[in-house]
Amino acid sequence: MTQKIRLSASAIKDFKACPIRYRNAHYYGIRPIVDTEAQRVGTNWHKIQEINGAGYGMDGVIQKLNEVYDEIPDVMDKEKLEIERIILLYSLSGYNWLYQNQQEKVLATEIKFEIAWSNQNYEF
Repeated sequence: MTQKIRLSASAIKDFKACPIRYRNAHYYGIRPIVDTEAQRVGTNWHKIQEINGAGYGMDGVIQKLNEVYDEIPDVMDKEKLEIERIILLYSLSGYNWLYQNQQEKVLATEIKFEIAWSNQNYEF
């Protein structure tokens, strides 16, 4: 019995560039961990919203951002990261101002969980 394979444009591009990379990414599910700017900013935005919502205020937010941006590798542009940090702080200040009269209370936030990964089609 033949197995149907569905290919996206990115899968075909990966295969043309390197068949081994295609196999690793699309068959075995092995992909490099990439910290993109959008992921970093989004993760930090949600983290400071959690801290702010938990009642730690701007002092807690500043402390967390200082911790996060102190851990970033030296190879990245420090000025750009400082601007990113300041944008997050100003954005949260604007968010607080806009929603200062909000009547709803937060009952719960996201809960972390882990799922075991397995590929049923692959034999070890």
